Amino acid sequence: MEKTRRLMAWAGVFILCWCGSNPVEAASTLTNMEVLEEATRQAIREGLREVGVGEADGRSLMLSASHEHEGNWFVEHLLLDELTGQGFRVRVDSTDAKSASAQLSFQIVALQVNYLGQRRRGLFGDRIVARSAQAELSLELVDDSGRIVSLKQSKGQVLDRFPADRLSLMEPPSYDFARDKLDGKSWTRFLEPVTVSTVVGMLIWILYSNR
Repeated sequence: MEKTRRLMAWAGVFILCWCGSNPVEAASTLTNMEVLEEATRQAIREGLREVGVGEADGRSLMLSASHEHEGNWFVEHLLLDELTGQGFRVRVDSTDAKSASAQLSFQIVALQVNYLGQRRRGLFGDRIVARSAQAELSLELVDDSGRIVSLKQSKGQVLDRFPADRLSLMEPPSYDFARDKLDGKSWTRFLEPVTVSTVVGMLIWILYSNR
């Protein structure tokens, strides 16, 4: 009987340690568009630094997209915000191109959100989805004479996690570049039942092996 109690105690310790082996993670409450904005701003800041737009000094820039993409409006908005914040007078109307001292064009190489998978926090905790937001841009700077001054590519990436039960709240209804499919991206769905079955089987064996 004493041996059974000791075995039960060790089994309890094992279960508690296993359940608490994964530290509590701070789950994100940001939507896909918000994490994608953060990744895009990273790419924009790196790109502007690499392309060498220089000091504003009251200069005007003509901003335009060089290729069609569903997310052009999104990147243009963030570029406009970043450039005006640096003191540039930015024009987006092509009819004003002649009044600009330089032209900055952008191309979206990659703009996407991916779900990397999901797992459970501990043995009985909530499911958490791992998420990656990526932005890759190509920026081209042309001076007022039409000469290409610089052509650079830049990247930004944000990795985080969010509760799986908030998935429907994370995705925008209209923009495919900020959506992904989670189906089948959970290797832990096979591991967890096996682990639970093993623990339960061990407890049953402990209870009946010494009778």
